[in-house]
Amino acid sequence: MVPARHACDRALVDAYPQVAAWAARVVGFGHGASSELGATDAIEIARAGTPAALPQGPADQGPLVGQTVEVAATDYGVEAVAGTLVYSGAEELIVQREDARAGTVNVHFPRVGFRVSPAGA
Repeated sequence: MVPARHACDRALVDAYPQVAAWAARVVGFGHGASSELGATDAIEIARAGTPAALPQGPADQGPLVGQTVEVAATDYGVEAVAGTLVYSGAEELIVQREDARAGTVNVHFPRVGFRVSPAGA
């Protein structure tokens, strides 16, 4: 049986054994261990690293890939992030930007709830 907040949730999940098995595995992962990391240390880690390789597989190589774009949420926190669109997939956008303190960073955005447009548009 899968832990659930409400008996009705448990009944819905338990009706599907494969979903129940998956949910039990997810619960088994737990929340992991966290540790404090200050802003200065985080920026230094970013500066010392390099962006990971872009995702493999199908991607939308539309006209904006390789161009300077702005990405912003469509509902709240609408301050745009500007940079070069280096990846446009079915589920995520990746914008590469240069930061004076952190160096070259890739910023990942989900496709849902975000808009991408040419910079200055």
